[in-house]
Amino acid sequence: YREHWPVARYAAQLGLSPERLNRLLRAETGHNAQALLHGRLFREACRRLVHVAAPVSQIGFELGRQHRAAGRAEPASGLRSRTAM
Repeated sequence: YREHWPVARYAAQLGLSPERLNRLLRAETGHNAQALLHGRLFREACRRLVHVAAPVSQIGFELGRQHRAAGRAEPASGLRSRTAM
């Protein structure tokens, strides 16, 4: 999770162009590759919050979320919490 491969790298590993990978994924799931990657990262963060005894900041760091917005970690989902609005 820490490497955060770009979509192009996943596509290359599969022998596809990024455009073809996005078309296939959108046809199967309704979402493009980037949205699926973000969703998977978000699910992993949720899993770790439930099953790992570690501070949120550590889990975020381990998953590569080092960006701060107004002093708060930005959720991996890309959605802001109601309190951050």
